[in-house]
Amino acid sequence: MRSDDILRSEDAATGVRQQDSPGQGGSYREVLGNPRARSPFLFSLLAKLPISTVPLGLMMATVQQRDSYSLAGLMSGSYAVGTALGGPNWGRALDKYGQSRPIALASTLCAVLIATMTGLIITGAPSSVLIPGAALTGATFPPVSAAMRAGWRTVFPEERHRHAGYALDGVSGAVLFIIGPLLVSLAMLFVKASAALVLVSLTLFVGGLGYSRTWVAREAGVPEPACGSGAGPRRMTGGLFVLLAGMVTFTAGMGAYEVTLAACAEPVLGDEALVGMLFAATSVGSMIGGIWYGTGRLTMPLSRRLPIALIALAVGWAPVPLLLFWDGAPAAVLLGVLALTGLAVGPIFLVFQALADALVPPDRRNEAQGWLAAATTTGNAVGTACAGVLTDSGGAAWSSTATLVVLLSASLLTAGMQGRLRATAERFHITTRVCLTGAEAGS
Repeated sequence: MRSDDILRSEDAATGVRQQDSPGQGGSYREVLGNPRARSPFLFSLLAKLPISTVPLGLMMATVQQRDSYSLAGLMSGSYAVGTALGGPNWGRALDKYGQSRPIALASTLCAVLIATMTGLIITGAPSSVLIPGAALTGATFPPVSAAMRAGWRTVFPEERHRHAGYALDGVSGAVLFIIGPLLVSLAMLFVKASAALVLVSLTLFVGGLGYSRTWVAREAGVPEPACGSGAGPRRMTGGLFVLLAGMVTFTAGMGAYEVTLAACAEPVLGDEALVGMLFAATSVGSMIGGIWYGTGRLTMPLSRRLPIALIALAVGWAPVPLLLFWDGAPAAVLLGVLALTGLAVGPIFLVFQALADALVPPDRRNEAQGWLAAATTTGNAVGTACAGVLTDSGGAAWSSTATLVVLLSASLLTAGMQGRLRATAERFHITTRVCLTGAEAGS
């Protein structure tokens, strides 16, 4: 079998899904109609809400207190670094201990720390406390996304329903990126951004604890060892390494993207409290793109989809620096451009997640998703920190230009890593096939 085919389809002889073509043959209604899937899915949405609200909430609360985008970017970036450091370890905990205990512990710790950070910001704590505190908060963020991805495999042995579940998860993530920033904006209109952080800590606690008590969390336990090879993310296989490098570059651009939007809310919309409208415009596009991707109409290999989607993202963002250099640019035009740009965001994240599953043995998938989350937050940390400095020194127009450069770099990087991804997928395909054949013979 050609390595391109390995990244395109599932090989029935191995039982290992090598490609994620969400939604193919299944429907969202069928997935949500299953009570075993519906309850954990809804709890996971509550627990994942902080993904979009905590970084923005920390950023805007810090700006309100200190009037410094540099410190705000460092705070958000520090939180992202903490999440990056904690993600792989939480993923290993899921692989080793199952889901219930790690999710419950992480959700409780993270909720308490978010509330604590809110108090520190309000009382004017020094940056020497706020920056490491943000990192510690990020390190405790529960691995709900990786857990729910494993949960879909537990609830739906049928591939068509499982892929529909993956697509639903991706689309719901885009919805959270609409609701989250809007919650922060709503809180800023009536009170302070810190109020949104308190609300988020409560939703995280309720969602994480609720998910940990579901049937899915109890049953999606420790997977069987895949051949005992010990191969996996900890050994940083070639394909996984380049995939993580691509994710770091892409999310660095997205981190700069977020700071740019936060910085241009007041000059473009007339009120920084309306920043949620800019994020919501991107998220609407991302949701639409994710729903379309979930129809499973694409047939090209996963690895080839990455550079195409990233180029589309960069092209969509290209007018933004011009609009920001143009004094008095219409807000409606900027919102429309952001919505079109967002069309590529949802599919990009879905493809990255699918490739992470395809490039590791089945017993390391939770950890692989943890490493992918770590790469995501690492890139975001670099992007937000650098963009914060650029915004303070040259304004949103300069940070938006840097965003374009980074997104173009991500597309070039992923275009050049096709061979390594195919080679790694082929190696794991062959290894798992031999292993399973030997096990069947032994039985």
